[in-house]
Amino acid sequence: MELLERVGTWIEVTDPYEELAELYADEQHHTHNAHVSQHEEEFEIDVEYPENSKSEATVTFQILQNQSTQGKGQTGFCLWDGAVCLARFLARNTHKLELGGSRIIEVGSGSGLVSLSLLHHTPPVASVTMTDQEALLKHLRRNLTNHQERQSRPSRVRGSTKSAKATVATEVHVEELEWGLGDPLARHPALQAVVRDQRQRGDDESAVGGWDLVISSDCVYNEHLVGIYVATLKGLLLARVAKARHGVQYRAPIAFVCFELRSDHVTLKFLETLFEAHDDLLVLRLSREHLPPTFQSGSLALYAILIRDDDNAIE
Repeated sequence: MELLERVGTWIEVTDPYEELAELYADEQHHTHNAHVSQHEEEFEIDVEYPENSKSEATVTFQILQNQSTQGKGQTGFCLWDGAVCLARFLARNTHKLELGGSRIIEVGSGSGLVSLSLLHHTPPVASVTMTDQEALLKHLRRNLTNHQERQSRPSRVRGSTKSAKATVATEVHVEELEWGLGDPLARHPALQAVVRDQRQRGDDESAVGGWDLVISSDCVYNEHLVGIYVATLKGLLLARVAKARHGVQYRAPIAFVCFELRSDHVTLKFLETLFEAHDDLLVLRLSREHLPPTFQSGSLALYAILIRDDDNAIE
């Protein structure tokens, strides 16, 4: 909790219906996807890093898109406002959240902006695992390769992706992750291998594997997917909690979830699922005035989700 309090005011969510009323009562006029254009095959977006050196104070990301796939139900081939908001939030708060040296996994990476933005944090994060369904991995790798070719600071890539030079500390994995009930690692041996590799290369005996941070944006849009989406987020949080050795203190893993308030019905389904099926989760929403400046007047929500009553966590 101490880390979270450094970045602003967090409102604990205790009732899904009260939360929905607050969200939409506070909703302000906004333009859908005001910060992106999904009709461009190549779209550039800036992310500012206030605490970085002047040479990398602002990084321009060129995102490759394919808008034609949306009619087929594939939304991940384009950029969405929630990804821009989350990328900028993390960039502005990298020191406050102590992201240096952390292991991060993204659920539903899509075009990859948020994960790519993490490659420019100073001090660098230890590893970034980009995930999505199998049909999107080629598109995700294209954006990763394109970004590395445009930047002078490539990352070392492991796992499913074969290219790139080992010139900085951040390690990148691109792996399939289908949402579902139960343990996500049990369904995906490649992710199991990532965790096993992390533990084997830990700096000390307290290394517990798993991820310090789970991030996700623009994935709350379909009521039929909400259940398996929330179950997947929780499963990834537990991948770290369950792997902790008895008596070892470690920082509690956090999930950051950011999305546009499109449908009150889908948003309510998301909130209900968090509480009705997963009563061991602590859910917090960042107060609007602490969102990145250009998003404070829009209709986006940013949540922090933690496993409740984790005795081993250092908060």
